[in-house]
Amino acid sequence: MRTTATWGAALFLLAGIGDCQSVVSEAPPPGPDAATYGKFFSQVAMMKGSTLPAVVTEKYEVVITRPGVQETLGLTDAEMEFLNSIASDCVRAVGRLTPSGSAIFEARLRSIESGETLAQMEQRQRREDGRRDQVVLDRVEQLKKALGDSRFATVEAFLRGKTPATDFFPMIGPPVVRPRAAPAGK
Repeated sequence: MRTTATWGAALFLLAGIGDCQSVVSEAPPPGPDAATYGKFFSQVAMMKGSTLPAVVTEKYEVVITRPGVQETLGLTDAEMEFLNSIASDCVRAVGRLTPSGSAIFEARLRSIESGETLAQMEQRQRREDGRRDQVVLDRVEQLKKALGDSRFATVEAFLRGKTPATDFFPMIGPPVVRPRAAPAGK
């Protein structure tokens, strides 16, 4: 009787441990990082209100098909306005923190003149990268508040697994080239 109770308790504990392990392993994967969101905001801001017009030459018309942000994410007009506003704001804010090429060169010369060590330069660069990341993450929080949890989850699911090098809204297929219609009266 005692061994049956011991085995029963052991099986009960093992079953409980198995359940705990399955719960732990079902945790959602981490969300996209600041670099991914930064690139996403940049692409959204760049595409804001733009359509890809057909390129027309004397003999041909070239049409490039690219899905829009709103269509790709299934956002409403109001949600798309929030996203466009936040993305544009993010790009402007990060742009203010990102020095131009000449400013970078001048900063490196000053570092050499002042005797700044490589470790100090790397630490300064990490601080600057951290500030840019924080600007992006602040805009991510604004987007989450504007869209609400369920709609934000849609955006996050779209970005999950993508890298900053991703073109989030690539062209669909090759450009279509067709002969241009002759103008009327010729």
